[in-house]
Amino acid sequence: MTASSAEDGVKRMMQAVLEKTRSEDAEVVLMALRCAHRIWSDLGIQVVMSLSEVVMYTSELQDHEDSRVETEVKAMVRTIEDCTGESLHDAMKT
Repeated sequence: MTASSAEDGVKRMMQAVLEKTRSEDAEVVLMALRCAHRIWSDLGIQVVMSLSEVVMYTSELQDHEDSRVETEVKAMVRTIEDCTGESLHDAMKT
């Protein structure tokens, strides 16, 4: 497997997980966020190619009605910022 095809696979996987965050069911949203967070925790900078999508989806969830979702978004953002060394504060503004 080439690096390019591996990156494509990771990006497709992250996109599929992130799409679940648009569910009406808060439990599905929470599990999708936890999966995306785990991907970032495990793969770190290797997932940077999906950063713009992650920012788009997570910025939509910042003010979610379920406080657990908001908490998970904040935790994932901290992990991403630790991995990239960059603040996502400006990018997360809605």
